[in-house]
Amino acid sequence: MGELGGTIEYLYWSDRRTSRFVEDNDVALPAITRTVASPALSWLPTFSRSTSNPGNRRPQIAKAIEGALGQIAVTRFNAPGPIKYAKGTSTVVFGEFITLGDPPTRQPAVMFTALDYDGRDRESVAVCLYGSMDNFPEYVQTAGPGFDGGRFREGWVSSAAREIYNFLKSHGEQLDDPYYEPEDMAVEALKVADGQGMYEAAHETGFGTKKPWKRSFTYGDARKAEWLAQIYLDIDLLATEYGPIDGFRRVLVGAPLWIRTPHPRAVRLYATSNDRDVVADRQLQARRGSLHAEHFLPRANSHRTNISRITPVKIPADDDSEQEVPVEPTITLPHSLYRTLKAGFVKGAADWAIRRLERMPANNRIPHLGDHFGRVFAWIWNHDKDQAMILLSDYLGELREAHLLADKIDPPIRLDEILRGLRPALPLGFNDYDEVVSMAHRDIRKYYGEDPNGPR
Repeated sequence: MGELGGTIEYLYWSDRRTSRFVEDNDVALPAITRTVASPALSWLPTFSRSTSNPGNRRPQIAKAIEGALGQIAVTRFNAPGPIKYAKGTSTVVFGEFITLGDPPTRQPAVMFTALDYDGRDRESVAVCLYGSMDNFPEYVQTAGPGFDGGRFREGWVSSAAREIYNFLKSHGEQLDDPYYEPEDMAVEALKVADGQGMYEAAHETGFGTKKPWKRSFTYGDARKAEWLAQIYLDIDLLATEYGPIDGFRRVLVGAPLWIRTPHPRAVRLYATSNDRDVVADRQLQARRGSLHAEHFLPRANSHRTNISRITPVKIPADDDSEQEVPVEPTITLPHSLYRTLKAGFVKGAADWAIRRLERMPANNRIPHLGDHFGRVFAWIWNHDKDQAMILLSDYLGELREAHLLADKIDPPIRLDEILRGLRPALPLGFNDYDEVVSMAHRDIRKYYGEDPNGPR
């Protein structure tokens, strides 16, 4: 990766990662020598003085690191793995990485780009990079996202965000969830990097680098950006039970050392962009945000968590004292209205899944039910386990019979496939999965009316 020529804009620069690399690998930084000489006059001798400094400017550091890496920094993504360092020139989308629970001391960032596996398999390698918003220039940080979720913080946030954050924080050494394998972490990191902030109106049109301004929490993109990243996970999805996801066959997860562009104009910030499509969608999002009354998860913002719609309740602690635990406010609905809302939710969730079946391998057609389904199921389970079983039964019936495309799914969807896809969709802290499986195998048949794992 050579210098781009002309003015170089370092959109992202990690002092900590570049310094650690230089120190750990004993990289010699080139000295910069400057010579100042007196003017040449026929009647006066010429004097000159040379001074040196350690060459701590970013271009010199970057050049030294690239020289030390050599071919270790992969640029061809059909190369055998595991890849430890990667670099490329591509469009990079960047924004905040929204984590759950207590906000970290430094606001995390997420960056995404898609690369070619080879000349025939285009944009099938997903590069998911995570870092800190502090490493972006101030003008990026102050611009903010093109859409921050509006009044009700609208936008999808992964229930696996905390595990992803801890994995990156541990430099790829720590998997929090005992059920997670490396490929599971790669899939979760991919879902966040190319779809975090997605909401219903942007669904199917704003993933990855395709109209990313339609996602909440996304700041902008950099075209023809040169980047270098340390890779913690290199997963060939074709060798896993997941198979290709959203057209990606290989997933790289890591952290960038830097991202640079040929000039500042290559960086497009959605909050201030004059691009016609960006402006139109920004205005639409603002209108929807002022009218839409559904409450989504609170998000971290400048190291603070918005809890304006969270109310504390007191519960007894082990020592009989009281402690405050934040919970979301609730509303009361007539049962008939609840059934109507649930029926609509089931239809929408089933439609989301069934339209992806054609892209899934036959041995793992439903790898994930979606975080929205997982959160709704967990809430119902915690309030009424029988109702949770009815929800699963209705969902199974929609996939096997009621949906317009159900007859085209052969063999029909089985209950066991749904239960397998439910597991990664359940929210962090849900510990009753084994009980859900046991109860489903025992009770779903009486709700569904026939063998939920058999033919139609």
